[in-house]
Amino acid sequence: MNEKVIIVGAGGHGKVVAGTALAAGLEVYGIVDADKNRFGSEMLGIPVLGGDEVVLSLKPSEVRLLNGIGSVSRTTTRETVYNRFKDAGYLFLTVTHPSSWIDPDVQFGEVVQILAEDASEIRLWQIYYQTNLVS
Repeated sequence: MNEKVIIVGAGGHGKVVAGTALAAGLEVYGIVDADKNRFGSEMLGIPVLGGDEVVLSLKPSEVRLLNGIGSVSRTTTRETVYNRFKDAGYLFLTVTHPSSWIDPDVQFGEVVQILAEDASEIRLWQIYYQTNLVS
């Protein structure tokens, strides 16, 4: 793939999408986010480049997007951002974590994300718990 891959959203879901993209072997160019406090930071070694204007400064043929905007109770923001970029001609990738098993007959549409379960907090808790039991 010659196009730059950019994740839209640097929050919790964006981090899971970034981890999935990296595990799937994608080279992620950067992340964009609406929160200016995140500009210049990194997430999993991927730079937060700025806001949506970063994507809009690139031609749709030069970039592919991953939607990293979460939706705890509503999908309004995710849908609004998706539609804004889609209407401007940008394409969104489908990404699948390599540890996932998917039936060969399954057909994906655009923007599908098959993510791995994040058990890192559970493991940290178990290590903490076991260490304190021994002490």
